Amino acid sequence: MSSVLSRPALERRAFVLRPPATAEGSGAFLTDEDLLRVREEAANCAEQRVRSDFEAWGRGLEERTESAAGDLLQAARGLRDARAKFLEDAADEVVLLAFAVARRVLRREVEADPEVALPLVRELLQRAAAGTHVTVRLSPRDHAVLSAADALPESAGLDGVHFRLDAAITSGGVLVETAAGGLDGRIETQLELIEEALRAPRAAAA
Repeated sequence: MSSVLSRPALERRAFVLRPPATAEGSGAFLTDEDLLRVREEAANCAEQRVRSDFEAWGRGLEERTESAAGDLLQAARGLRDARAKFLEDAADEVVLLAFAVARRVLRREVEADPEVALPLVRELLQRAAAGTHVTVRLSPRDHAVLSAADALPESAGLDGVHFRLDAAITSGGVLVETAAGGLDGRIETQLELIEEALRAPRAAAA
């Protein structure tokens, strides 16, 4: 007797996959039309899901974009207001600096030209009324130059023109005195008038 047990013979059977049984009866095979319909339904469901997700994403993106645009607009307004305030606060300092530079330039020009006061004296004499006595006050340097010069044609018709030395007047400046009033041609006075004209719009706006 052999010590090896023989295996029982296996019966070969064919297995067929069927859909699960329903309440109406046993399962039935899916036809090609059924498969096509299932595929179309699945595709439609997937398309609707993708469309819904995309629309939700688009709404969220639009909301975030509007929020970011609002933040940027607010930041831009803040920068504009800060810039305007900075320029307003700095305006006085800029004007002072500009006039300091202008004074230095004028002083350099006056020192380089000994006859710089002569055109101004002529202009002021032309403004004086005929028949009046005129006194022209000048700096020591300009007084020496004008006293040595020939008679000015602009003094014709006046009741005399006298040049007076005035140490309080800086070179290049002129102060004309008449019975009807004075004509101030000093450099400092002209700069003050220009400075007041520049400050006037800001004062009116305030």
